Amino acid sequence: LVPSRQYSLPLWIKVVISFGLIFSVALFLNIHSDYIHLLFRRVMYHMNLLDSRSLPYLDHKVFVGRELSEIQIIQEIYKPHPPIISVVGPPGFGKSTLAIHIGHAMVADGFLVHYVDMRQVSSKQALAEKILAGDSGIVAIKNVTVERLYKWARELNHRTLLILDNCDVILHNTTDLQTVVEKLLDNSPRLKILITSRRTILQIIP
Repeated sequence: LVPSRQYSLPLWIKVVISFGLIFSVALFLNIHSDYIHLLFRRVMYHMNLLDSRSLPYLDHKVFVGRELSEIQIIQEIYKPHPPIISVVGPPGFGKSTLAIHIGHAMVADGFLVHYVDMRQVSSKQALAEKILAGDSGIVAIKNVTVERLYKWARELNHRTLLILDNCDVILHNTTDLQTVVEKLLDNSPRLKILITSRRTILQIIP
């Protein structure tokens, strides 16, 4: 017996078909256009068409019940002010999952996204190393000064989202983080910062 030959559609055709199905269902159900956009980003993500190397891996389980929160935060990211968005909630609230989903969505929208788990950060220098390592795509960078991080912010020529996750265990005191965040934002109008924590730890900078 001659084995049957399996035929696979080209990737771009799969994308067009997927978007067409989403758009048709959305029109039929009278779904808001923001949800259509969000669903399309999900298709792009599941088909591995997005560069999200700096973000943690997300399994393909359905993200249920947080779509509205995700859309609201994304809308805030697009506004010129405030430059810092905080997600605050108790343990198990889903802050990290929400932030990571938002990160992948912003990659789909053309943002550069850098993710830092602040549980692995103990100093301003360590924070600079994490951010710059993610920017270069390598595992780690050593002996980085905070001034080099500010230089990185000044040279940003693309819309960028910095996610600082789990900011409850940070830099021994929040003053250090506040200083770094303020100087990063002073050096780059293209930068937005998303912070997750169990309590409000930074003053919102106007």
